[in-house]
Amino acid sequence: MTTLWAILQGIEWDVNRLDSFECLLVRDAGERLIHRLPEALVSRLATAGEETVTDAVEKWAGIDELACDPSEIQPVLDALVRLSRRSQETKRNLYLWNCLTSADGTERRAADQYLPLPRTYHAPTSGM
Repeated sequence: MTTLWAILQGIEWDVNRLDSFECLLVRDAGERLIHRLPEALVSRLATAGEETVTDAVEKWAGIDELACDPSEIQPVLDALVRLSRRSQETKRNLYLWNCLTSADGTERRAADQYLPLPRTYHAPTSGM
């Protein structure tokens, strides 16, 4: 997500950006995490026009962590834009749930049982 944020701003990625994502929940030695998306990122996504989104998808798809066809992540960015707009309209936050997988590739227990926050967005987070 920090890479996407940097792309949207047209700046170099900076590891210090990670500190902008407030960690609200850590479980199982960090295997399950919930972070609040920074308001500045939500605002940037909410105000992104079609050309900005298209450009961001192209660049984001090309990063080493994703290395995919832009069409594969277009729905993810479209959803983030839509949810960011909704977040601003309703004055609610957006959250990022990270859940590591076990060695066999299966997800660990669902984090919903730990989620004390209103569920705003549940989407795969691998590669973001």
